[in-house]
Amino acid sequence: MNKIYDLEGKNKAIVVFKFFAALLITYSHMGLLFPKFGGLVTGGAIGDGVFFFCSGFTLFLGRDGGFLNWYKR
Repeated sequence: MNKIYDLEGKNKAIVVFKFFAALLITYSHMGLLFPKFGGLVTGGAIGDGVFFFCSGFTLFLGRDGGFLNWYKR
């Protein structure tokens, strides 16, 4: 098996991107904790985009028998 896929068949790069996206989303909700630096609490929309891209990419790679077999599952 390829060294990229050693997390039980998961792509390590996608896992890192999902972690980064979740971190950005969580950080964007922390604005109340430090109101003086509210301008620095951004990135939630970027995190959403990255997370949805990773999810779509994972779904695209996981389809073995085409769209109909994926839809039946």
